[in-house]
Amino acid sequence: MGNKDKVSWVNTLWNRVVIPKSRFVVWLAFHERLKTKQRLKSMGVVDDTVCIICGTQFETTDHLFFMCDFSYQCVEALKRWVRVTWSIKNMNDIYRTRRMPKTKLKLIEAIFGNLVYTIWNVRNEAVWQKKVTTFRRVVESIKTNSKLSNAKRVHFNLVEKPVICGLLCLGDLVAFLILLGWVDLDIDQP
Repeated sequence: MGNKDKVSWVNTLWNRVVIPKSRFVVWLAFHERLKTKQRLKSMGVVDDTVCIICGTQFETTDHLFFMCDFSYQCVEALKRWVRVTWSIKNMNDIYRTRRMPKTKLKLIEAIFGNLVYTIWNVRNEAVWQKKVTTFRRVVESIKTNSKLSNAKRVHFNLVEKPVICGLLCLGDLVAFLILLGWVDLDIDQP
């Protein structure tokens, strides 16, 4: 085995909160292995390299997920939803270590993993069905999928490992519900 540098996003991408189908697509995106128009052109498959979603720029991985007007609107809406202000302009920006509670960071990573997966599906739907959904519909879908899948995963931890994680998982569940706005904590009132 060679002595390889550890990639900064490996632990965050493969955390159990990220939905498996999202993990795979994000992994492909990190490795520039998604069949974007840029890759397809380099393989001699297509001549047209314009992004099918926005119709204005060269379709690369970074453009498709972060620079395309459609993707930018999705990213900004999700940033407002999870209350983060940091800049997200490429894949590494999502998985850069942040100073915030570990639970919130994992949930944000899961949400943005879901975003990459969903935008890839929107792109493929545009290619094959000539139809592009609205960014609002994409954002609502991600919010719903993230709530359901992450709530199930936290609940699974409570049921399967009560002795090991007990209060920690309960705390994760409460933090998750607060993050999603399902629970409000008013600390000032008795």
